[in-house]
Amino acid sequence: MSKVFKRSTKAGAPWYVTYYEILPNGRKRRRIRSTGTSEHAIAKQIAAKYASEAAVRAHGVVDLRQEQLAKFAKLTIAELRTGFENKMRKKAKSDDKNAKQTLGYLTKFQEFAGIKTIGEIDADDANEFKVHLFDLDRSARTVQANVNALKHFSNWLFETGKLITDPLLSVKAPNPKDDRRKERRMLLPTEWDWLVRGIAARGEQRGMTAEARTLLYRLAIQTGLRSAELRSLTRGNFHFGQAGASYVKVSSNNTKNSQAAHQNIDAGLAANLQAYLSRKTPQAAAFDLPSPSRVVDMIRDDMKAARACWLGATKEPQERAEREQSDFLCDVNEAGESFDFHALRHTCGAWLAIRGVQPKVIQSVMRHSTITLTMDRYVHLIEGAEAAAVASSADLTAMPAMATGTDGPEARFPIVSNEDACTVRSGARGCELAEDKPSDEETKKPHFPLENAAYCEPVRVTCEERRARESNPQLLPATDFESAS
Repeated sequence: MSKVFKRSTKAGAPWYVTYYEILPNGRKRRRIRSTGTSEHAIAKQIAAKYASEAAVRAHGVVDLRQEQLAKFAKLTIAELRTGFENKMRKKAKSDDKNAKQTLGYLTKFQEFAGIKTIGEIDADDANEFKVHLFDLDRSARTVQANVNALKHFSNWLFETGKLITDPLLSVKAPNPKDDRRKERRMLLPTEWDWLVRGIAARGEQRGMTAEARTLLYRLAIQTGLRSAELRSLTRGNFHFGQAGASYVKVSSNNTKNSQAAHQNIDAGLAANLQAYLSRKTPQAAAFDLPSPSRVVDMIRDDMKAARACWLGATKEPQERAEREQSDFLCDVNEAGESFDFHALRHTCGAWLAIRGVQPKVIQSVMRHSTITLTMDRYVHLIEGAEAAAVASSADLTAMPAMATGTDGPEARFPIVSNEDACTVRSGARGCELAEDKPSDEETKKPHFPLENAAYCEPVRVTCEERRARESNPQLLPATDFESAS
């Protein structure tokens, strides 16, 4: 039963219709709708149509869910952007950067496919868009970001009941490892010593003194902070305490993931930074970095100066020729990995991995969102650790040749000094030479199980190299992390 009526006595005012619908739970709901016409006869026909449709739905002739989905399919993407954006921000804790980037990718897809409503979203269009991006010479990582944004949106439409299925479920994002445009190289510990010499040789460059650039690079290596994050630092961001309690804090507005960063720094670097920053006002920038494009030129010029110092450190023609053929301190190494300012962040994670730091600790320092990202980038740097672990396990199960009852733990786990451990390779149980046996003074040094030597070997020089360096100061500086702390 339906009735028509007018809400206004003005000429041309439309007629309204009132009728009842039967809900799925059996209850009645009164509906009032405008007929959109001022003609009484036409309004009565429209009212009868509304009432008829309500009766058909009430008796199950029409699937209410399908009817609702058909209505949703006509919604435009623009009408749903606000709801999708709010959902992203809530999940990412007000990460405006990520939300804006995702919506930007969605807009590009809309323009490419020429669609307006969510019912027009199609897997074929998404795959064509993916091919289009590759045709524009976009990297696999960029294409992956675009595809993931589209899949995120379509999945949200499905989860919120606006679409009956996820139309982009079959669309696959490319693997960025298949087409990585820039592989960054880490700075070798020996290269760092020469880089400091190169910085000193150049003096002030691009508005930054040699002291400022050295501290900047040291801070980047020790904390893994990005150039934009370092650029945002002021004297007030540094907190200097006692017994290793010093740290630098970056606000959430200046980090890539929009979460505050709290990065510890060691006592040596803290003392140097405190002396340097004491000459600045609390609100002044800690480092007067040049523009982002110039930062790359600055560190590469410092690398070139360091290489020049290294090449000039030898007078032997043959050795000079060998050094010139080496990729030591070069922008691009033999593996095709390049060096720029962001490579200092990569150096932070790489040096931690080489030192045998636990992956979860590296993840925390690097502020990676997942442990998978950390493992993929740095676990290869401790190759040989697995072999050392297997060798250690085999030794644990081995029965001693003689059990006298007086054998101490050293019988199963020989110990060596930190310096002499560098001569041990993975799986090797003894490389002692008569002249290398520790003296009484050396035996007082800290000791650790021989099985741990595999972690130290990549970053320590052999004893023969150490003795050669002591006799010839012109050789490469010692490989250690102290100078980079």
